[in-house]
Amino acid sequence: MITKCPSDTPTFLSEKCEATNDFKEHHYIMHLPRLNSSGVWYQNMYCALCHGDARNLLELNNSVACSRNLTESQ
Repeated sequence: MITKCPSDTPTFLSEKCEATNDFKEHHYIMHLPRLNSSGVWYQNMYCALCHGDARNLLELNNSVACSRNLTESQ
């Protein structure tokens, strides 16, 4: 699985590719792996973008479930 961008990638994109839960712009899509048509897995869509592979991603059926009731203030 590809989890990092090439070294010449703009910072804003590489931060999203390599994001962890404490990343200031954290979003659940940062934890959804993506698969391309050649069978290469990316940690998320941002990793695919920084490798120039966004057009070759397969559509996957994803679902997200929350185990707690959260409010906007949480």
